[in-house]
Amino acid sequence: VEALGQVDSAQDATLEGSNLFADGGLLAPFESVQIDDGGAGVDQVLAVRDITIRSGANAPANADIEIFGQIRSAGLAAVNITIDAKEDVLFGVNGDIMAASATSGLIHVFADQATAGSTGGVITMADGTLLSVGAATVEIVADGNLQIGEIVSTGGVNAASLAASITDADAGAGNDITAGSLALWAASGVGTDGDAIE
Repeated sequence: VEALGQVDSAQDATLEGSNLFADGGLLAPFESVQIDDGGAGVDQVLAVRDITIRSGANAPANADIEIFGQIRSAGLAAVNITIDAKEDVLFGVNGDIMAASATSGLIHVFADQATAGSTGGVITMADGTLLSVGAATVEIVADGNLQIGEIVSTGGVNAASLAASITDADAGAGNDITAGSLALWAASGVGTDGDAIE
């Protein structure tokens, strides 16, 4: 999705890809779906209901999903947003996920679930990336490192790194997670001595 080419749906929106050859051409890194940065607060993917962004069945095993522009569901009730990459999920500073009016629902962000334990699939939120999802539950799970920008939900947040660590993108005391309930799990630890998850 290019910066001047938004996806706008009155119902659900599904984006699925194999390899765009956008970054490395015939060489890695590969990307299944790439959402370009349209600017702060500009909806690059907008749907009234559910949003699904995923690597297709024929995508390379190391295909990433790159989210540099904002994704928003305008639904007023249950909202489900799913992002599922064969390898990494990479968020830019304006790659926000917004569902602020949701009264329930589920936000899934998964990286490299097919080869759990390999540390290969990371989720990287930039310092400034925001997931603001109303009362929806957030499940954000990486096989490798999980770097958190900011997550806001009045529901529950479940975050995990199956084979590595959960770290803080802002390298400081800025708020990282605001939630009605919170569960964090990481094979190699949550935060560091010098930079906790706030």
